[in-house]
Amino acid sequence: MLQKLVHIDEKKSEKILSEIDWITDPGDFNHLPKPYRKATWHEYWHVAGRSRPDYTEFRQVQIGKMFRSLTIEWYFNCAFAILQPQKWTLKEGKIHWQESPKYYLIGCDHEYRELSHQECHEAGISHYGNCWHVNRCDKCDHVESYDSSD
Repeated sequence: MLQKLVHIDEKKSEKILSEIDWITDPGDFNHLPKPYRKATWHEYWHVAGRSRPDYTEFRQVQIGKMFRSLTIEWYFNCAFAILQPQKWTLKEGKIHWQESPKYYLIGCDHEYRELSHQECHEAGISHYGNCWHVNRCDKCDHVESYDSSD
């Protein structure tokens, strides 16, 4: 499978980030978007193991007293910042990490509730039938829809 690496210029990046309803502050090159919290590898892999990020971004953010390089993977309803470990040794030509990567979940910790046909109609959200499910987060109002007939 071929994967395309896309470079996003600063203006396009700002536009994309301003349209995301599940972050309150897009941050900048030296700050993570808000909200964010520490996450586990299992939380990260639950998303990354099923799909590929829409965008990948690289930032140098201050963590503690140091600036560290990290990768942000933007998915459809969340993002993960992955901080690579710094402590390692070289043994027999191979790198041995002395610490694990750190993961940060960026965005709302969604609490979804399924909307009825009537609630969708009142909110101006399309509803396509009995197998169509529309969920809205009670915290940030992010809406997700899916078809369960497959």
